[in-house]
Amino acid sequence: MGSASAAELVQAVEKAGYGAEAIEDDLQRRERQQETALATMKRFRWQAIVALLVGVPVMVWGMIGDNMMVSDDNRSLWLVIGLVTLAVMVFAGGHFYRSAWKSLKNGTATMDTLVALGTGVAWLYSMSVNLWPQWFPMEARHLYYEASAMIIGLINLGHMLEARARQRSSKALEKLLDLTPPSARVVTPEGEKDLPLAEVQAGMTLRLTTGDRVPVDGMISQGEAWFDEAMLTGEPVPQQKGDGDAIHAGTVVQDGSVLFTASAVGSQTTLARIIRMVRQAQSSKPEIGQLADKISAVFVPAVVVIALISAAIWYFFGPAPQIVYTLVIATTVLIIACPCALGLATPMSIISGVGRAAEYGVLVRDADALQRASELDTLVFDKTGTLTEGKPQVVAVKTFAGVDEHTALRLAAALEQGSSHPLARAILDKAADGPLPEVSGFRTLRGLGVSGEAEGHRLLLGNQALLNEQHINTAEVESEMTAQASRGATPVLLAVDGQAAALFAIPRPAARRQRRRPGAFASAGLPAGDAYRG
Repeated sequence: MGSASAAELVQAVEKAGYGAEAIEDDLQRRERQQETALATMKRFRWQAIVALLVGVPVMVWGMIGDNMMVSDDNRSLWLVIGLVTLAVMVFAGGHFYRSAWKSLKNGTATMDTLVALGTGVAWLYSMSVNLWPQWFPMEARHLYYEASAMIIGLINLGHMLEARARQRSSKALEKLLDLTPPSARVVTPEGEKDLPLAEVQAGMTLRLTTGDRVPVDGMISQGEAWFDEAMLTGEPVPQQKGDGDAIHAGTVVQDGSVLFTASAVGSQTTLARIIRMVRQAQSSKPEIGQLADKISAVFVPAVVVIALISAAIWYFFGPAPQIVYTLVIATTVLIIACPCALGLATPMSIISGVGRAAEYGVLVRDADALQRASELDTLVFDKTGTLTEGKPQVVAVKTFAGVDEHTALRLAAALEQGSSHPLARAILDKAADGPLPEVSGFRTLRGLGVSGEAEGHRLLLGNQALLNEQHINTAEVESEMTAQASRGATPVLLAVDGQAAALFAIPRPAARRQRRRPGAFASAGLPAGDAYRG
């Protein structure tokens, strides 16, 4: 194993015909990466537009009118088109020729080499026919200006689509990176102070309060709180954690306050490892991608050899004038062999697929897994957050003790105002219409629910344990609770003035693409934890 400095690595990359720069600051790297991706996409876009604006009209005109053949009547017009095509090759396709030249100096051949050869030879042949048509037989006076422009335009278009896919995938990763706050509240013997996230070290004690986003991985040393871990697990319901429980960077404190000891910071957190895994998957190559690389390594020299052999056959055995037909055949082989799919299809599909999966919370360990997935015959999903959205909704409201549905929703929503708990949001969304009454004496009863007073009524909202603790009879609602639970719903109970008044059924969220009952998953062969009976 050897070693090299950053400057030496940059120099080696540039020598190979690519660009590179060393960036150590992560924030600077992210900004630079976005700037470069956007600039690259814009550059390929205008280069594709310029080339296609020239190539498409010339191709259409040649097909329906002039038939791409030079004559005394159109020589001047074709000469102008040839000069315009040359400008396109310089300004919209110059990078192909520069890359081909660098590769040639390094003794290698790339797809850019073939593009440069094909478009360059096509233009030189066409210009020769244009300037000296008398040297060529009538049937060989065909011009290929549109081929040079179209090849450059289409390949630039492919590069633009690839750059856009990369940028979209990069944005998906940026969303994951933004889950960590820029600073953390560190507890020291002198008191509490905010430190930049980069300065937080393992072993430090940090404080979290309601609404905080966890900055680093750690272990709770004091206190209890409810954490929204949907970004890691897909589970929409916050999890209660206390002394000795592990917490992870990027999760959110829904309620409570804790002290915790940092155990993993920076690139060692679970979130950072997830991001690193997605990046590695995007840059890795499946077997089919490696096959494309192997083909590319021999494809370019093979095409050149075939062009030379074809030219030689026509030179020695073809009709007169042999030299003209030799040029025509060699040019034709090089034009036809210009790659449009081989060098673009695999990387574009991998980048797009992995990036899109990351947006939906599906992490691909490496690109080869995507290819092997075609051979799978059984899939087992962690359904929550993968096949389901992770956003609960109220689907049924059952009322008791003479309370109507509208009143029950108003009172329950009044208690849940200002709450960020997913189940609370579901009730607020259901009661979105109209003003809500003011609540006094509001209290959060950890692990049970909430309480308060509104419009002269004493209110409780939460689980059955809350009502039992307050000695409220739940016998009337138990059958409905059982029925809703059997359908995979979470029952939330409302008590008004000491009586069970309403039940709100909040099931697991609907499928991402299609709403299905839990039983439909089983009928499709998908194991699900939701209970379901007919």
